[in-house]
Formats: sequence, structure tokens, C-alpha cells
Amino acid sequence: MGAEADGKEALKGLIRRLHGGADPEEVKDEFRGQLGGVSPAELTRIEEEHKRWMRRWLRWVNEHPELFPEWKSVRYFVKTVAGEESERHLVIWEYDSLTDYEAYKRRRALRGVQEKRSVPSGRL
Repeated sequence: MGAEADGKEALKGLIRRLHGGADPEEVKDEFRGQLGGVSPAELTRIEEEHKRWMRRWLRWVNEHPELFPEWKSVRYFVKTVAGEESERHLVIWEYDSLTDYEAYKRRRALRGVQEKRSVPSGRL
């Protein structure tokens, strides 16, 4: 694995930690330690790649509405909160009703249970 791939994996790990509830200040310090040597141009390139993947994912979702019957819409925003280094990336799902939201969550929970019960291929 090259330095670029290592950097991506490190960044993904830090993002996962934030999503898992890690202290943002600790993650920020770790980011500086692990990725402090990454050039601004490389960070910009990684951000552009992320935006391309988000557009690709949103296009795919819009092309397959039958997979998400409970969703009314899904939107992706990048907001600057308090200066140029304060971007917040938001994904907002909209449902027709609370009942649709609950139905989607039940369907996802059921799918998770089914995936845990499934037998890996080749292990019968």
C-alpha cells in the first residue's frame, strides 16, 4: 500500500472515530500527528474525490427509488459555519411521515438481523 492509500485509510479511520463519538479535540490532535505532512493540494484532491463519490452515490439513490420507498428525498450540503475552515457536511433524509421513517428503520434492522444469520458462501 502506498503513502496515498495509507493517508486515505488513516483519514477514514479518524472519520469513523468521530462518527463513533470520539472527542473531536483528540481526533484533531491525532489528525495533525498522522496527516500533518499531507500537502494542501493533496487534501484538496481528497476532498474533491469525496465530493465525486457523494454525487455518484446520490445519483445512484435517485436512479433506484424502488430500494428506498419510504424516502421523500435525500440531500447533501456543505455549509461554512464560521469561516473557511469550518465546513460541515450534512446528509438529510426526508420522509413523507413519521410512519415512513419508522418503517424504514424497521426494514433496516430486519436486514441487519438477516445478514447476521446468513451463512457465508462456501461454508455449508
